[in-house]
Amino acid sequence: MRGTALVSLSFLAASGLSTALYAAPAYVKLSFAHEDTSTRIGISWVTSVSEAGFVEYGLATVGENQVSGSPAVEFPGIGWMHEVELVGLQPNTQYRYRVGNPSGWSTEHTFKTAPNDGCTAVTFTAVGDGRSQLEFGPSPSWQGIYEEALASGPDFMINSGDLVLTGEDIEQWNNWLEASDTVNPLLPHMPSIGNHDDGPGEGDGANYNRLFFLPRNNVAQTEDYYHFVYNNVLFIALSTQTYRDFAVQADYVRQVAAQHPTKWKVAYFHHPIYTSESFGIGHEPNEQGQNPALGPAFDDAGIDVVIMGHNHHYERFNPLRYNPQNPNEGQVVQSYGNGPNDGRMYVISGGSGSFTNPLITAGSGATGNAFRSAAHHFVKVAISGNTLTYSAIRTNTANSSGAGVLETLTLTRPGTDPCLLGQTDSDNDGYPATTDCDDEDETVNPGAAEICGNTVDEDCDEVAEMCPMPLPDLDNDGSTNDRDCDDNDPDRFPENPEVDCDGVDNDCDCLEVCSGVQTDVCAPPAPDAGAPADAAAPILDAAGPGPTPDASAPLADASASDTGVGVGGPPPDSSCDCNDLGENDPLGAGIALLTLLWLSRQRRR
Repeated sequence: MRGTALVSLSFLAASGLSTALYAAPAYVKLSFAHEDTSTRIGISWVTSVSEAGFVEYGLATVGENQVSGSPAVEFPGIGWMHEVELVGLQPNTQYRYRVGNPSGWSTEHTFKTAPNDGCTAVTFTAVGDGRSQLEFGPSPSWQGIYEEALASGPDFMINSGDLVLTGEDIEQWNNWLEASDTVNPLLPHMPSIGNHDDGPGEGDGANYNRLFFLPRNNVAQTEDYYHFVYNNVLFIALSTQTYRDFAVQADYVRQVAAQHPTKWKVAYFHHPIYTSESFGIGHEPNEQGQNPALGPAFDDAGIDVVIMGHNHHYERFNPLRYNPQNPNEGQVVQSYGNGPNDGRMYVISGGSGSFTNPLITAGSGATGNAFRSAAHHFVKVAISGNTLTYSAIRTNTANSSGAGVLETLTLTRPGTDPCLLGQTDSDNDGYPATTDCDDEDETVNPGAAEICGNTVDEDCDEVAEMCPMPLPDLDNDGSTNDRDCDDNDPDRFPENPEVDCDGVDNDCDCLEVCSGVQTDVCAPPAPDAGAPADAAAPILDAAGPGPTPDASAPLADASASDTGVGVGGPPPDSSCDCNDLGENDPLGAGIALLTLLWLSRQRRR
């Protein structure tokens, strides 16, 4: 979205606004709206009426500076959108801020600008496929996974797409804003568009584009694909769903990468270049025909890590280069890196809430696959000088075996690390003794993944985290009992397809449509005309209706098996039989029916 940002840093005198009642600001979001993340930040929010909008911010108090935005833009179904980009900020500096006007301000929050010294460590998390299987929008598990990713200590998050089920449905975006509101005001969220996020149309009129405040590319002048720089890392978000002239996007990748030859480079988008499949479940590689253009571009540009989604599992590949003889399968090479013969680290991270594919670990997988898992998860990456620490983290949310580390590995660029000149790094983990809390142990540093329950503070945050207690799932239907409306019945759980006319609340929303009439199947039937007015009415469902779902508090989603297979990292530290499924096709559903409870779900798109 554009047209509402005012780039000004001058101190403005208090405005003499009308004393009329203004709606309080809601759904505050941080983002990067420009390539430069060290001196600029984007802030957006929603009000229910058209009104003046301001950002107040400062180092010690929010009252030090005030910036006004252009008139709010009406977004039917959402409200009035406000966007302000602050410029002229100090690098690597934390600011306090709030949005609104004297008639109503948001809660005070903080943001921190990126460093620009080339050496201060960068940490980000990658999430993806947090959509629901049904028309709610975000998965019931999205909020919990999003909050766990925040707790891992990133500077910002990237998202490989599929935030909602149907991008044209504005109510689903409302639900996403509500479910994401505990995190969005606290650190920038930088999404790429998935096949479920688009519409109506493309470009500035689409709901996705109107909702997010992102950089514009210099080719199509849209936010559908873009780039930004965070200290010594270049990030390129592409679109495999809209503006599918992949040769143009490939040239964009080469162009942007050439401007930052020494930086680490991360590309992310939705449809996989390479991916494993299981018995026809999931999506094939090169589904959009993007590989002949993007594969060589990533090799030419020296992209280090490529993060994708679309398939609902976790997968990392050994170093791969594009294979012109077989565009759907990469060519395995000796090492990761940005040299002329090095390969890319391709990653599928589609486990932020959608049902996952429990059969992904079966079989040998695609060429070069190194590790696969069906666990819900997120990815954490920390970069310090010439060292990149990569971790895939199983979440406590939606995994009955609880949180853990699926795998971790380290990439190191050859040669002397300029960030360690004159510094001591005894354990060679890329973090000097001045910032490393244990410079004798390479597994302990500010970029490490915290392993709960072992009394070790791996990530140097001065806390050796205890493992949260996994929530019980008594009927093994994948929905834990804090969210399941009947945890003794495996045929009743959120997002289970509703069976019309059976008198049972299969999907825990208390609603059923039969012969075109919607009824509340949780409500007791009206008493007989001849019965006393206070006669107790029987409940239609003997198991009881359970709690009524609340759109402001999304329900828990089904959990995933966390069995992982592969090499290149430690094996998964536990497993469970709480299997669930991603986007099914009829063939995959028929095979998986032997072992799964919810195989009637059909692939939508």
